[in-house]
Amino acid sequence: CALPILQPWTVYSASASPYVSALDSLKVPAAAAVMNIVVITALISSANSAVFGAVRSLSSLSRIGCAPARWCGLNSHGVPSMSTNVSTIAIGIAVVVNYLIPAEAFSLLLTACVVCLLLNWLLFVLAHLNMRSGASPVTAIVIPGGRLAPVWNFVVIGFAVLVVVILAHNSVFRVPLMVGAVFFVVLTAIAYRRQSTAVAAATRGQAF
Repeated sequence: CALPILQPWTVYSASASPYVSALDSLKVPAAAAVMNIVVITALISSANSAVFGAVRSLSSLSRIGCAPARWCGLNSHGVPSMSTNVSTIAIGIAVVVNYLIPAEAFSLLLTACVVCLLLNWLLFVLAHLNMRSGASPVTAIVIPGGRLAPVWNFVVIGFAVLVVVILAHNSVFRVPLMVGAVFFVVLTAIAYRRQSTAVAAATRGQAF
């Protein structure tokens, strides 16, 4: 927000970093090199945080049976190596996409993130609706949401559908949108299969 204060917004262009342009206008020596170092350091830090969060999530999912059991295995240093490898490969895929189609890589990866966020919110809302519908009228647990909870649930679902429709109208966003839909269907099928297997195992255990 402070960049237009340093120089007019018409001076900035897509061919150069606005921060480098602003520092050049202030006659800061080696502005481009300094900003590149700052940006690369920030990117490495962001990637490190993303890998850490993904590894912890995959390991936790593996421990509760929602991911392959090998993903929570630790190496001799106490590091979940398999989860780390899977997360690193995922980041490597993003690098390959950026190398193959640099003009569309940002839009594709950004849409993939949006699709994941939409799926998360839809799952939250559906879980909340299911929790409220299955709750007993006389319960010691206070379910958040109040009287407007069903209304707000459907408002969120409607907003998510609106975002999907807007994305579907742009050819750049259709591919990650379709991949996200397939991914959601596959995850749902796996979840139902695991649940059915667990129920069947519990039923056999009760029979004996």
